[in-house]
Amino acid sequence: MRIFERLGGAYKVALRFFERVSSFLSASIVTIILTAFSLELSPFVLKCMAFEHPKISAAATSSMLSTESQASVSGSSASTSVVSLYGVSDHERAFYYTGISGNGEHPDLLYRTGSARYPWIDPTGRWAFYSMKSLREVYGTPLNKVWESVGPQVRDLVRSGQTSYSINPARFVTYGDYMEETLGPVVVWVGVQPGSTSPDTAHEVSQKILVLLQKHEVKDVELEWHESVITKLAGPALLGAADSEGPTSYLRRHLTATLGMLIATEDDMC
Repeated sequence: MRIFERLGGAYKVALRFFERVSSFLSASIVTIILTAFSLELSPFVLKCMAFEHPKISAAATSSMLSTESQASVSGSSASTSVVSLYGVSDHERAFYYTGISGNGEHPDLLYRTGSARYPWIDPTGRWAFYSMKSLREVYGTPLNKVWESVGPQVRDLVRSGQTSYSINPARFVTYGDYMEETLGPVVVWVGVQPGSTSPDTAHEVSQKILVLLQKHEVKDVELEWHESVITKLAGPALLGAADSEGPTSYLRRHLTATLGMLIATEDDMC
């Protein structure tokens, strides 16, 4: 682990200093000296410091991490005046959907009804890593059978007070050790604009949706809300299809729909 080589000479001088003092004073001195460093270092780095240098006591490390957490809470309170009872932890928020996007730009989790049934567990240990996820379809599930009639009702519940949102049925596969796959429950996946919805609002709406699903005998469905920027795929209408032997077919083919979509009516093909 090379992380300490990048921390600068000041940290190394501090280490030499407290290594020479007695074990009676080491915890107090380490707490005072390294608390200043903790303001600039992440919890992960602080844990690495304790791992690499056993003489750093657990009390000093926990004190530094507590200072880091307090600073994080005070910083977040500047933008959020009330802490929600239904909110998720910072790590769960940032890493819950790790893997579902190929470029790593997965959305942030806002709220989920399955927190008690499927609790989030922070990875621990020297080789800890966050589990990866991928999306799956919901074909053959009870929700899929009634979605045509239930979907519009779910939409009406979600869009109350929302200017932009997305709703999709989905399932997630979680990859564990040795890429072992675990298929999760059916999820009604709701996307909202960042900062537009509180966890309390998401919880309130989710309970109404669960009652609606129960009326249609759809069980074992979770609600998950995520924050993402929603873009409408709207623009100029695509050109109609032209005969392959037509004089403009070569120019028009780049401006027609892709394969697998209905690109023209029968009349247009004549």
